[in-house]
Amino acid sequence: DGGALIVPLGEHEQVLPLFVRQGEQFIEHPLAPGKFVPFIAGDII
Repeated sequence: DGGALIVPLGEHEQVLPLFVRQGEQFIEHPLAPGKFVPFIAGDII
């Protein structure tokens, strides 16, 4: 009980829901829209 997970859902336009475990159920709380931005190897300028 009480475990939490935030995971991006969607392809280009995504939402970031919070899933909280309560017993055998997962309760979903929508948090915010977002976009995936991949990491790029190299130095920061």
